[in-house]
Amino acid sequence: MPTATRAAAQEQTADVQRQIIGAFPEGSVGETRTGSWTLLDCAENRIQSSIGADLILTRAIPAGATYDTISRELRSAGYDDERNTTSHGRRLVLTGPANDQYFVSILNDTKRVQISSFSQCFPGSLADG
Repeated sequence: MPTATRAAAQEQTADVQRQIIGAFPEGSVGETRTGSWTLLDCAENRIQSSIGADLILTRAIPAGATYDTISRELRSAGYDDERNTTSHGRRLVLTGPANDQYFVSILNDTKRVQISSFSQCFPGSLADG
């Protein structure tokens, strides 16, 4: 697998995060709040970037069907999906061919969605800020 630059890894991660958000039912996302990039240690001389998004929903949505839509749309790009359970309920985990990952939690009781996105690893150090 070719080595990605920080800019390319972050652009790819942001693109996939936008695809995930775009897969929600039409009119169901009232507001999107995106955080800033954070660097995380990946391996020796390699780091990854992480960014999160919080969505405010206009209404409760069918979580299972929405997870199915997201999975179906990203499967053609080589993403694997799995569902697991956290203390807040069911969560969708997507892993891409470059080991980028996306965690999607639909919280209908509070009409929120939390998306945590992690880029593929790329050369660098945490001191790169």
